[in-house]
Amino acid sequence: MECNINHAGKWDKEDVYYCINHHKKASINGKKLDECICNKKDYEKCLTINKEDIFSIKFVYPNLLTNLESILEVNGQKINILYIGRSMLEKRDFGGLLLSKLNNINLEVEVCPYCNNIHSDDGKFAYKPHNPHLCAYCGKLFHVNHPNIGNEIATIFNINDLKLDNRCLEIKSELKIEYDILKNSLLVNNICCNKIRINNEEYYLKDYLNEKLYNEF
Repeated sequence: MECNINHAGKWDKEDVYYCINHHKKASINGKKLDECICNKKDYEKCLTINKEDIFSIKFVYPNLLTNLESILEVNGQKINILYIGRSMLEKRDFGGLLLSKLNNINLEVEVCPYCNNIHSDDGKFAYKPHNPHLCAYCGKLFHVNHPNIGNEIATIFNINDLKLDNRCLEIKSELKIEYDILKNSLLVNNICCNKIRINNEEYYLKDYLNEKLYNEF
């Protein structure tokens, strides 16, 4: 799929360019790139399905100690892009949902005034209310009435805040995060906990993931 790069507007006085085909930024320091910042292999495994036919959605980071690679499984099938109706959901949207729910964020429905698609926030924007928003569908910057956070997945499924057990888990060579969206559970190395200990340093899971996934948007 070739890039389709448009001027999205200005952010902090810098021009922002955006690829509406791959839903990725296409500029650095205000300068337009020839291609967007995108791993095009993400678009090789897509699934189109009706909401009522979904019985399982799992989002997994296999090992955050070594990399930020993630896996999305729908009904046991590994995919990169999920189409439900007119919604196009990427792995980063599920990562954003994880951070929002971990931070007990009240997600709001914000619709892009240019293309009428629902907005989702990822990375640091998943737990820091902000304004304006950058639409993933058309690449336009749009303003809202007050700084907030949204996620399109939460408009499709009824998703509650996460509840973690008050316990600390020792992390050695692996840090696997498994988020079961429909069961509303978050496991660390198959254990429910709110703290982790790495190299004798203790962290709240929320704070650790906020920092680790800060730039995942």
